[in-house]
Amino acid sequence: MDHFYSEFWSQHNTKIYKIYSTSTTQIDPYKLGWSLSVIIMMSVNRINFESFTNNLYNEYPEMVERTRVTGKDCLIMKFHIKNGNHLEEVVNRLLRHGDPTTLLILNELLKNGSIRRSIN
Repeated sequence: MDHFYSEFWSQHNTKIYKIYSTSTTQIDPYKLGWSLSVIIMMSVNRINFESFTNNLYNEYPEMVERTRVTGKDCLIMKFHIKNGNHLEEVVNRLLRHGDPTTLLILNELLKNGSIRRSIN
């Protein structure tokens, strides 16, 4: 048992039944010609939200992450984009469904982070 889980056990007197890990393959999108990564935050009309989010996976192959959040922008998505023209095309397609805000990722300072210690 590593340090975090042994601390969790002693502080909370809770038994941990199953801890597992998986392995994944990391692909560098830049080497495949996807030179830009962007975050697109979007407010979507609640009437259209479910139908829109159900079709995202098929309509936007550039999208690699999507998260529903609280607040004005209820959806945060991450895309890998080939160039500025490609970004404009994606944004124009998204405009049919809501109001997108685009953020260009300059550098991912922490990626796939994990909990390293317990938080009191």
